[in-house]
Amino acid sequence: MVGSSSAPPEAAPSVARLYVVFLRIALLSFGGGSTMWSQRVLVEELRWLSDAQFLNAVSLCQVLPGPNLINLSVNIGTHYRGIRGALAALAGVILVPLAVMLTAGVLYFRRRSNSRSRTRGPRALP
Repeated sequence: MVGSSSAPPEAAPSVARLYVVFLRIALLSFGGGSTMWSQRVLVEELRWLSDAQFLNAVSLCQVLPGPNLINLSVNIGTHYRGIRGALAALAGVILVPLAVMLTAGVLYFRRRSNSRSRTRGPRALP
């Protein structure tokens, strides 16, 4: 049953804890399912929110522009630790995917420039 864990709810999380929890959610929900993982972690495991609070937060985040997980992280971070919490939760959600995309871009352009230097003759289409 959702939210039926008998463990007591955790105290208000620290800024570092917000970062780690949202980093975990972002990594586990890579490719989709972020709302499901968020609900499992925030409501069932950590018990930071009740089911009703989580549904209200998700409803608000769906109305706001932007990705739901980013909006949810800022919402919950602000709720617990103000602007510092919002920035920490946001960093947890976006820093690893940003690093992966930047690394992929660098590798792509490095490989692309190396393959052009080996080509003799007309420039091939990429």
